[in-house]
Amino acid sequence: MSPHTAPSPVVPGLPAPFSRLLPRNESLLVVACHPQARLHTGTTATAGRSHPATPVDGTLLICAGSRSVALWGVGCELHPTPSGLSRLLAFHDHALNINRPLPGDRRHPTVVGTRHDLRDTQTARDWLMDRLLGRDEAVARCASALAVCEPYQLVRFVLENPDLSVQQLADRYGLSVAQFRRIGKKAFERSLKEQLRLLRAGRVLQRYAETGQTFTRLSSDFGFSSPSHFCSEIKSLLGRSPSSIYQSVHSQ
Repeated sequence: MSPHTAPSPVVPGLPAPFSRLLPRNESLLVVACHPQARLHTGTTATAGRSHPATPVDGTLLICAGSRSVALWGVGCELHPTPSGLSRLLAFHDHALNINRPLPGDRRHPTVVGTRHDLRDTQTARDWLMDRLLGRDEAVARCASALAVCEPYQLVRFVLENPDLSVQQLADRYGLSVAQFRRIGKKAFERSLKEQLRLLRAGRVLQRYAETGQTFTRLSSDFGFSSPSHFCSEIKSLLGRSPSSIYQSVHSQ
């Protein structure tokens, strides 16, 4: 905790005060569990700041800047940010060709409050997409902080090099294959091999939708040994044949 901070007083009926150091460029969730919940942030270089308490079971998303942040208060629970947020942001930015600005020398954390319970992964994903589409400036600052983290960086790297093997990806990323597989599985929440299969299959279906080329031509262009190999791959990954997927999308 910062030497400039003072612990919150004990309030009858509230849980014991808490304190936590949030490393630079990292994030976490703060959930209010009492109507009188209090949260303060500070650094070794600045005085503490008080933040409005969210409604009970509401959430504060806190993203540290270029310096570690001390958090302290009462009546709150601290939770990790859902890992899927960084991955979702990476897919979103890759699809729109967005390069996030670095957070820079931002000493104070970015704090975004919402009535949604962001501990639920799907709720957090829906909320993030809604705020990104709404061009929420505070969420954009949080996104810049998330984009510095390794899960985001690795996902963007893989998306931008979809034709490389795991060995080639690891070599370019500067890690051993074992290390790259490990952090890749954590970032994608599935094995890299399966993720690369999904990406390749998705690219073939997208090209088919854009050009109408035959599966025979497309399967050859994307390295499948035969059209039947491509169709069986799609069916094993998505549970349906390529033509069935395409027809269902265009019949809506």
